[in-house]
Amino acid sequence: MKQIKNHKDLVGKTIEQVIYPIETYQDMWIKFTDGSFVVLDREDRTEGFGQTQDVIRIYPWDKDMTNDELVELGLISPQMHTNAVEERERRWEEERQERAKEEESRVEVEEKKLLDKLKNKYPDLD
Repeated sequence: MKQIKNHKDLVGKTIEQVIYPIETYQDMWIKFTDGSFVVLDREDRTEGFGQTQDVIRIYPWDKDMTNDELVELGLISPQMHTNAVEERERRWEEERQERAKEEESRVEVEEKKLLDKLKNKYPDLD
């Protein structure tokens, strides 16, 4: 499974399967007979009420195994996709918990600073 990101890499490729976009804003996925694929991105550059000007370009960022289209193209198995999605969700949960801990410790430090300021301002209240 190799994602093509350069125009020159398309030369000599034979298309095996195409997934057309359902909505006008989605990407077009093309699988080649050698197991590689390309994602084409459509960008509407129409100005005002002028004639539609679409630009089609190769999607420059990596697609990972969490994309359903890779299963549809037969590049990965449904189980590989499921595992990748579960792994991503686990990582997101770990990151969320880590951010919550950092936020909690930041709030703790801020509260301690405020308490110290109050103790300095009102030393009789200890």
